Amino acid sequence: MLQHLVAGHWGIIIRRPLESATRTLPLMVVAFLPIAVFGMHYLYSGHDKEKGWLNAPPTGEGALSAFQKSYLTLNGFYIRAVIILQFGCC
Repeated sequence: MLQHLVAGHWGIIIRRPLESATRTLPLMVVAFLPIAVFGMHYLYSGHDKEKGWLNAPPTGEGALSAFQKSYLTLNGFYIRAVIILQFGCC
């Protein structure tokens, strides 16, 4: 822990809130599953008149940059979610 490295006493104060925050991570995984399974259609392709991220106009206002087009992909979302949840649960 960083508090031991810098010989600080601030870690004693925040230890319990951080420990309790880690206890909610399995619940966050369960809460994420409906988004991953059912919500991806709405995030990436849109619903009715609403546009999803990948249905942005090619030019003008709301157009995606090249980085955004490569970053906002379905597989990229799943990879980032696994990495974030993995580091959060460790």
